[in-house]
Amino acid sequence: MERLHNIHVIDHEKVHYVAGLNWQVIEPQSAGRSRKQAKAEGAEHYLVWRQPDRMLLGMTVLSAVQEVRDRQAYRSLALHVHPLLPEDGYAVIPLSETSLWFVATLGGQLSPLSDIVGSTEQIKKAIDVFVTMNPLPAAGWQVIAPDGFAQGETQPPPVLTDWLSREKMRKTPRLSPTSVKAAAGLWIALLVLLIAGHFGWQYLQERRENAEIAAAQAALAAKRAAAKSGSQPRPWASQPRFNTVLRTCHNHWKTLPLSIAGWTFAQAQCSPTGSLSANYALPEGGTVADFARRLPYWYPGIPAGFNIPGAANMASFTLTFASPASTGAETLPDNATQTQRFTSFAQRLNAALQLIKQDNALRDDAGNIIPVPWITYTFTFVTDIPPDRLFLAQHFDDTGLRLQQVSLTQRDGQLTYTLEGYLYAAN
Repeated sequence: MERLHNIHVIDHEKVHYVAGLNWQVIEPQSAGRSRKQAKAEGAEHYLVWRQPDRMLLGMTVLSAVQEVRDRQAYRSLALHVHPLLPEDGYAVIPLSETSLWFVATLGGQLSPLSDIVGSTEQIKKAIDVFVTMNPLPAAGWQVIAPDGFAQGETQPPPVLTDWLSREKMRKTPRLSPTSVKAAAGLWIALLVLLIAGHFGWQYLQERRENAEIAAAQAALAAKRAAAKSGSQPRPWASQPRFNTVLRTCHNHWKTLPLSIAGWTFAQAQCSPTGSLSANYALPEGGTVADFARRLPYWYPGIPAGFNIPGAANMASFTLTFASPASTGAETLPDNATQTQRFTSFAQRLNAALQLIKQDNALRDDAGNIIPVPWITYTFTFVTDIPPDRLFLAQHFDDTGLRLQQVSLTQRDGQLTYTLEGYLYAAN
């Protein structure tokens, strides 16, 4: 778990309700595997919640706020009040004078981007992430929040104890300890009176699982140590930012003439290495000599090329410019935030987006894999809307995005733009 959320515990009728769990979407798996995954992430307690179309793993460190007694019931506050939340929306509920709680739903299901405890500024930032990553519902977002906290129509937040009393019969899973010793202790206390031999088996099982967890934690520690050492170069550090490349290419391709000696613009490719290649199609009655004579008027000293031998129906030339400078390695968002943000952006525009995950593991001289703290995707983004309107005019957040090529293609008077590059996310 890269960063544990702040948590807040509310005691109500002998049950401790915890706000601020870290949630992850997981594949269907055994309870033992879920426990190991939570422990490897640094959590002390966990639970698994099944939703209609996915499973969520909730994790936290209860000892950060109070002494934990494993015989007492600790449950998720978000899951307990879930039936009282809007179908599509979110709630911001004061917990103290300085602390607020943000919980959100989409399609009636708990959003893993929510269940966050923090200051007003932190909660507003969390809301921005949630509404950016998810499409606006047809009826708009339903919001429960204090006056003046959110724009538009809102409902006043409830008193949490009233909500807890209304849902006092609701049963949700308890938070279980990730420690094998703590989890097994509860079972041993119940079973030792029935089967004396069970203790020996449990002890061996505990030792075996502890060894597996220790190995997993050692691997995780090595991975994080490598990340902190900064020994591996970040590939995006040496590449110019997405918006910088796009702005540079836009400033050059917008000066291309639509026609040169009657030859009409057909295609162009721009790359961050500092080149812009343009192609023009042969008009009826035109000749390659016409284009070759006219090109110096537009670009003195630039030679024309033609598909000769061949049909001789396409002219080309290449312009060069100073490569945009890189700005170093910015901090990357996590994988879910990064991929969902870019995908949602494409979906809102009906643009075609393809993401392909790459094998970016490094290897030492002996062939051993060196894990790296980032994930690499290649992307292809196709749209008929000029990219400068999509990205530059809206101050698009290009964190972790790098362009390798922008292509313009004209067919029947319609321009199509294809952007290709890399998307990087924290691992």
